[in-house]
Amino acid sequence: MKNIVTTLLLLLALASSGIAQNLVSGIVTNFEGKPLDKVIVSVKNSKITDTTNTNGEYSIRIASEDKIIVFRKTGYLLQEIDANNKAVINITLTADIFDLTLEELMGLEVQTASKFSEKISETPATVVVLTQKEFESRGYTSLSEVLNDIPGFDVSASYGDLTQLSYARGNRTGSFNERTMLMIDGIEANILYAQNMNISSDFPISAIERIEIVYGPASAIYGPNVFSGIINIITKSASNLEKETSKVFINSGVGNNNTQYGEITYLANYEPVELMVAFRRYKSDMFDLVDRPGYFNKELFGNEALWGPYTK
Repeated sequence: MKNIVTTLLLLLALASSGIAQNLVSGIVTNFEGKPLDKVIVSVKNSKITDTTNTNGEYSIRIASEDKIIVFRKTGYLLQEIDANNKAVINITLTADIFDLTLEELMGLEVQTASKFSEKISETPATVVVLTQKEFESRGYTSLSEVLNDIPGFDVSASYGDLTQLSYARGNRTGSFNERTMLMIDGIEANILYAQNMNISSDFPISAIERIEIVYGPASAIYGPNVFSGIINIITKSASNLEKETSKVFINSGVGNNNTQYGEITYLANYEPVELMVAFRRYKSDMFDLVDRPGYFNKELFGNEALWGPYTK
């Protein structure tokens, strides 16, 4: 009788274990849709793992209390997916540009040069791509800092309504730059009246997925005035999130001259609704130009003989 009771208890325990676990399977691919093998698939904070086969397929059994599945592979960004109540999870891994081979780099897709997605090796122009990973590793805190670090571009600060102006080196016209086009998600952001490209300090860095810079003339595709190139800011999309999920990015900092900034980007994917909201507040007294050489010198700036009655 004792053996029968023990056997029943063992069967009950096995059945309960089977009920408490869920089988999750799927396929892992790269940005070209090709299957990725040797991707390590694991349950977060556990020793449960699996590895994708040559077809990119995996299958992993998780306990009911486990929710997060982690996908990792050398050369790709680590991704975490909420597996709650899901039996199939197909995922596309994003390549880490720092770990790509030359062949993989040439296979990266851009969309600014020809107004449609194409491999960077096949674009009819010189293109530079900056990703969010580079923003973090280089410590950029504003869009002007990003553009000031781009080869062949300069940024000038005017301390007026147009606080920062970015222009292609050697092709600056007057005090403005109407020969380079700034775009946000493919939509022109230059000031329509004067066509100059104004770089605002309140653009949230956390909302940017990547920046594509096209060097050289592009008037044949984008119309007149695009003599020096294009800077296309591509924002993050909620379509990359799992359904019924949301994500928040927060960034803030302080600096010299009473400089303060704070920003938040919110993404949500609740089919059929996708939402992206970004906000940034920037405040700074900027550099103190009192007694600097030139027009800011008090003897010159307050000289009525030079400026007339406006100095009073």
